[in-house]
Amino acid sequence: MEERCSRTRVFYMEGLVYDGKINFLGWTLKKNNGAQTKIYGKTNQIISQRLTEEAQNLINKLFSRYKLQKGWFRIEFLINFRKDSIVMTNVNVGRDGGGMF
Repeated sequence: MEERCSRTRVFYMEGLVYDGKINFLGWTLKKNNGAQTKIYGKTNQIISQRLTEEAQNLINKLFSRYKLQKGWFRIEFLINFRKDSIVMTNVNVGRDGGGMF
């Protein structure tokens, strides 16, 4: 697993906001062919807890600033496993993500 995730990859954090409360469902991996794979149960094997918490903190700041009360979200992140870094690159709000169901 470590070898496959030793470079920068695209992941989506998915979830929903209801009555202003953010509910994180988990990560979805974007594969090279454009397909997506849910990795909710395997997150800690692939993405460190620190990076997951950093992503959730960024999402909390974003939604608190705009006072989102209700809606699905799917937020794209670039994760660089060599540098142990994460960057938010795209925000989709108001619809469910492709990997949710």
